[in-house]
Amino acid sequence: TGGDAQLLRGIVIRNNTVRDFYGQGILVSYTIGAIIENNDIHPTGRPANSLATFYGINFGNSRGGLITRNKIHTPQPAGSTNTGVLYGIQLDN
Repeated sequence: TGGDAQLLRGIVIRNNTVRDFYGQGILVSYTIGAIIENNDIHPTGRPANSLATFYGINFGNSRGGLITRNKIHTPQPAGSTNTGVLYGIQLDN
């Protein structure tokens, strides 16, 4: 395998509103030193019970990195009876 040479560098996700998504708000994978900072993440606008699994931030297969000052909220709309899994931040390696 190529090791670090095949990982992406210089990824910055900052000062965004991420909404109206199914499943994953921000997905970052195969990076070195990625920065995910000061984002507002919520699936507002999706119908009740439309999310089986919610990931605000899914960060995996990466080295280093910074996840800070993000607001992850309202994973389920009011009145939802969804029994899915909710992850604010999922870290995988």
